[in-house]
Amino acid sequence: MRSQVTLREVAAAAKVSVATASRTLNGRCSPYVSEATKKAVLEAAKRLGYRPNRLARALVTGRRNMIGLAVPYVGYPFASAVMKHIQERLHPAGLGLIAQGAEVDAERYAEDMRVIEAEVDGIIAVERVDLLRHFLELSRPRAVPIVSVGAEVAEELDHVAVDLYTGAVEACRHLASVGCRRIAYAVPAVSFHPQEQRLRAYERAVREFGMEPEHIVVPVGTRQGAREAIKEYACQCGLPDGIFCCNDVTAIGIFRGLRDLGADVPEQCALVGCDGVEDTECFDPPISTIVQPIEEMCRMACEFLLNRIKEPDKPRQMARLQAALVVRGSSARR
Repeated sequence: MRSQVTLREVAAAAKVSVATASRTLNGRCSPYVSEATKKAVLEAAKRLGYRPNRLARALVTGRRNMIGLAVPYVGYPFASAVMKHIQERLHPAGLGLIAQGAEVDAERYAEDMRVIEAEVDGIIAVERVDLLRHFLELSRPRAVPIVSVGAEVAEELDHVAVDLYTGAVEACRHLASVGCRRIAYAVPAVSFHPQEQRLRAYERAVREFGMEPEHIVVPVGTRQGAREAIKEYACQCGLPDGIFCCNDVTAIGIFRGLRDLGADVPEQCALVGCDGVEDTECFDPPISTIVQPIEEMCRMACEFLLNRIKEPDKPRQMARLQAALVVRGSSARR
């Protein structure tokens, strides 16, 4: 049986010193180490099947070598993509991941976060800043560092912001530009609050074109919930000729509901989602969506958290990323 690959073998394969290989795999690289060198070390570790001895490192460093991830609705494709990219960043550094779905109830969320923080060296909290703020109020001082990620900013924390406001305005203007004169906003009830970026952007944009906002509130944040919600809304209020959805799961459900109604997409009702999950490309026509830079935001979140673990008194770290509208067949009228 092949013995476990050593750090020295990884360093030799990457043609770097053992110290450089160790720092790279532990996320503690010197700023003078080039990206090419980092890439060579990570690729060598992956190729050789290098697995850091997490228990030994924990005994030496006093750290658990685990990172927590609080992400909304772990069954959503967006959440799966986030977990995938974060694991890809943490694994070469010998760090494990504990993922927890962000529950709707604030008390349950806080309870779950307390359980996570007892087992990890730091936490990445994605979206649901309303729940995160509640947890922070109950947990002072914090047991471990937290990096927040998403459209809404959690004050005082390191944060990777994604500008969904601009993307949402662009999406609504696009719908108006293809002739939509009644644009509705579809959103799960748990995400329907006045300060949410996409909602504010939607209401601003439709008013620019002299339209009144319409809200299709999906009681349950699932495809089936959205599918039934659009049929009920169309029965009660008539069918809008454009719909902007707060996420792609909602957009997929709305798409199916429109098909159930016999509505032509996009000619009778143009549709735009948000997140940029791969599933949106698999429909006929493919669903237009606001694509979030998921890989980049995960990379920066991991970088910020590892920096904070290493330097607890480091100045606050902030980054702002842009989301981009990708127009596909669901909103490209002839």
